[in-house]
Order: sequence, then structure tokens, then C-alpha cells
Amino acid sequence: MIALVPAFLGIPNPIDGIGWVVDQVGGIIGGLVGDVASDVFGAFTRGVTAWILDGVVSVATGVFNFFMDATDPNVQADWFVGEGGPYPMLMGLAASLLLICFLAGTIQGLAAGDGGGMVRRLALHLPAAVLGMVVLVAGTQVAVQVTDEASSWCSAASTTTSPRSPTFSATSPISPAPGPAPSSSSWWAS
Repeated sequence: MIALVPAFLGIPNPIDGIGWVVDQVGGIIGGLVGDVASDVFGAFTRGVTAWILDGVVSVATGVFNFFMDATDPNVQADWFVGEGGPYPMLMGLAASLLLICFLAGTIQGLAAGDGGGMVRRLALHLPAAVLGMVVLVAGTQVAVQVTDEASSWCSAASTTTSPRSPTFSATSPISPAPGPAPSSSSWWAS
């Protein structure tokens, strides 16, 4: 600072006092502004972090649900068997092809003079094909449920300890031998 009052007279410089006041007021205002800025930045980072974590949770939940739905199919779901679904559309296509093939077989039977073959197609093959188209969805759902139950039974059976499988613990009189572990086939061979 420029000394307006000579320091050798022993009179304090008033400008230096104003600098001290400015420093104190600046420190208070700067502290308030810094605290507000720090709070705003903290709130911003907490919001961005929560947003990112919500997105990660949403993606993980979607992937988990995808695998849960993919491993437990429901062929009787409305999107599949309902109006405008792929099953009714393909069933209509199959019925059209069935009618064309039935008429072609009938014409061939008439041309060959095979009345027994025509009756067999009409009484046996045609109803079996129609029944197959109608029962397909329910039969597939039953097969999926049977497969799920068989898988659950196999999973439960594989988690129990087999009497042939070795178990080791700290108090067991049998301890694993040092060195490489034996192959799994050697346990079954004994």
C-alpha cells in the first residue's frame, strides 16, 4: 500500500486498516459464497450420482427380468395367442395349407380310384391335423412346466451331498494331500 502518512511519525496508516476490513468482509462473504457453492455442487453431484445409480439399477433389473422371463416362457400369453399375435396368424396359414393339401390329396385319390385312402384322410388325418393345431399351445405349456419341475428336481438332488463325494473340514481326520488336486474322475473310480 502507498503510505499516505509517514510511518516514522508513529501514526498508523488508515488505508492499512481499510485493507483489514476488506479482508474480513471478503472472508465472510467468500465463506458464504463458498459454502453456498459447495452445497450447490454437493447437491448436483448427489443428484447425478442418484440418477446414474437409478439407471444402473433399472438396466440390471431389466436384464434380470429378461432372463427370468426367458427361462420361464408362457406360450399362453396374450401377445402370443391373442388377436394379432403370431400363433393365430400362423394357425390361419397352417389351416389354409391344410385345406390345399387335403383338396390335392382328395383329387389324387379320385384320380387313382382309391376310395379307402380318401376316407382315411378324411376320418383320420384331417381331424388329427386340426387337433394338433388346437392343442399345440396347451401341450407346449404343459411340456414347459414338466421340464421346469424336472430341472428343479435335478437341481435339488445335485445340491445334497452324495455319500461318495469327499468333504474336508478343519476338524476332519482326513485332510487333503498337498499338491495338485486329484481329478474328479478319480473320486468316482474308488
